[in-house]
Amino acid sequence: MMISLLLILQTASAPLPRPLDSAQMEAIGCIATLGLVAYDQRRGDGAAQRFPDITERGKIYAGLLGDRIVFDSGQPKEVIALAIRQSVAGQQEKAINAGSDAQRIAFIDGLMAKCLPLLDAEVPKKQDPELQAPEPQEAEAKP
Repeated sequence: MMISLLLILQTASAPLPRPLDSAQMEAIGCIATLGLVAYDQRRGDGAAQRFPDITERGKIYAGLLGDRIVFDSGQPKEVIALAIRQSVAGQQEKAINAGSDAQRIAFIDGLMAKCLPLLDAEVPKKQDPELQAPEPQEAEAKP
């Protein structure tokens, strides 16, 4: 009896999950977009190759943003994962129904125009060591 009362009190004091806000929904949409483009890049789809390689950074972005949304919203991971899967399905359906290849590409371009800057802000591109400026060298003191 005492244990069940404690469980009821503990459950009653747990904060309720909050509905996802517009920024979280936008992040979920970008996780879906980046995942779809990364999948096409791995398959060698020519249309996806015009974007920078996002296979690794997209994975990192999805993990960071997914965890942040779970923490900030109080929603379980399973709910956020479902929202991402639904976003993927919705984007795939819109791309398929876009019409011509040019319209499909324009649809993806519109999504990527929003999502690439968010990806770059969250997970910056690695610098190519050959393109980095050399570190300044201190002059050696002569005896």
